[in-house]
Amino acid sequence: MNKGQPILAAYYRSWRDKFSNSANPNYFSDLPPAVDIAIIFPNDEVQPAFWAHLPAEVDTLIAKGTTVLRTLFVDALLQPHFQLAEDAAPLLPFTENDAGYAARAQEILTRYAALPGITGLVIDVDHPLSASEVHRAAGVWRALAARLHDQKTGGGMLVFDHDILTDFSPLFPAVAPFTDYVFVDCYGLSLADVERRWADYAPYIAPQQFIPGFSFYEERGEYWHDISGQLAGSHAADLIKWQPMGGTKGGLFAYAADRDGITEGNDTLQYTDFNQLKSVKSLLLQNTQQ
Repeated sequence: MNKGQPILAAYYRSWRDKFSNSANPNYFSDLPPAVDIAIIFPNDEVQPAFWAHLPAEVDTLIAKGTTVLRTLFVDALLQPHFQLAEDAAPLLPFTENDAGYAARAQEILTRYAALPGITGLVIDVDHPLSASEVHRAAGVWRALAARLHDQKTGGGMLVFDHDILTDFSPLFPAVAPFTDYVFVDCYGLSLADVERRWADYAPYIAPQQFIPGFSFYEERGEYWHDISGQLAGSHAADLIKWQPMGGTKGGLFAYAADRDGITEGNDTLQYTDFNQLKSVKSLLLQNTQQ
């Protein structure tokens, strides 16, 4: 990842990896060098073979110069017995004090980010939080940041993901100083709405930490009208050209990168060569250099 240049991040739906299901056409490691940050995005459909082959896949991506992160829902920072389908057992309950937050943070990293090459987490804040939940999540967030940002272990990354279905979260002001980037789902949003999203974050972060995102069309998914066919003239292209008031954004992210090049309404699983992501990165660089 070249510091000082705009970042292109890509959420890769892990249940659509060929190792997870042989009917899928692509591997995680197929993501091109144009992708600066590759994000493991699993769900309950991911099969054990994906996790078994993941170390070699991560090694291949790192050799391309790509940073690899893993996404996790904010409930991992909240629920006493948080458990995913991939887990043999739930996380342990924790007390609401510094020692308890540190214990939960360490368990999260051990469980979900211990694989060599995974250098950080993207926390998806996907639902509203009560005041007590904000307090608890912020405590664990600070403990996660302390460990991920420890230069003795190489330095890691902690990203706040603003889900498309949620409003600005009161959690963010509490964790902004401990957050590297904010990935803001801007699927289908007008540029005026994107600017309003930026206005929410502007008091807390630099423009270079703000990264809006678009979505490729998911099979049987939402019609966001972000990109279908060519990049030119698309909403994704408009997002590339958009800059926040008062500065330059940190880059762009794409959700469902494994659907690169698929036109809206096409629900078949198809191989992708990621040519649109390559074009996105090229245009992102051109727009920043102007």
